[in-house]
Amino acid sequence: MKKTEKIVCAVSAMVFGVLFILLKSDLIGVLMTILGVALFVFGIMDILNQKIAWAVCKIVFGALVIVCGWTLLGAVLYLLAAGLIVLGVLLVYDLLRYKLNDVSFKDIYCLMKLAQPLLCILIGLIFLFEPLDWVFIVSGILIALEGGLLLFDAIKNE
Repeated sequence: MKKTEKIVCAVSAMVFGVLFILLKSDLIGVLMTILGVALFVFGIMDILNQKIAWAVCKIVFGALVIVCGWTLLGAVLYLLAAGLIVLGVLLVYDLLRYKLNDVSFKDIYCLMKLAQPLLCILIGLIFLFEPLDWVFIVSGILIALEGGLLLFDAIKNE
């Protein structure tokens, strides 16, 4: 990734962290609605490009996400949790196998590189709890912290 992409990703993570703190469980529903509208718009664009089969699929899935997205909050959280846990485990494996061969727990850079995937795993584990307000507040804090680590890493690796 380019440096600007890393900075945008880090700032986005911090914004999502703050939104999780402020909106709590409503944020997932809002994101589901945005996803549904985006799929609907992409479907209409596919109709204009003569890709009827893809268009129908996108429009139908977009409509389903808009209509059922708010009721499927629990399933979305479980999928998000599973994805974050798998991503974190793969990132730890990748770091230990390829990048951090000489892991020194006294080196702050090594600890920060390990903290990023471990935070992913921790956020995923927290999302497995019942969707209560404290889950979203703690997750929001951890996501904002993850964004801060990503931003520090992007700025440090010029």
